[in-house]
Amino acid sequence: MSSNSNNHLARINSDITRVLTVAIQQKMKDESLADVVITRVETTADMGQTTVYVNGHLNALEKASGTLRNEIAQNVKMKQAPRLKFVLDKGIENAARVDELLAQINKKKA
Repeated sequence: MSSNSNNHLARINSDITRVLTVAIQQKMKDESLADVVITRVETTADMGQTTVYVNGHLNALEKASGTLRNEIAQNVKMKQAPRLKFVLDKGIENAARVDELLAQINKKKA
């Protein structure tokens, strides 16, 4: 993939993150979405699908995916809004577990 393609995809991912964050935090009526954090977004090269990594509430996000896709269609310059796939981002959880294990190891050394 060329540098221009990478830059374009990075811009699209950034725009989608911005639009989804605003929509989830300010436009959605489902209160369970108020504390959702988008940790990263990855759009396929053909821009047909965007995987949205979040910290929780997958069911509520799946239910709202049509509305969120419409927000993308209206606010991001793309030929067609991508399908949205929501995935629980375990990176934060895993990092906390690593910190916990390191603390235990350090206690045993002391």
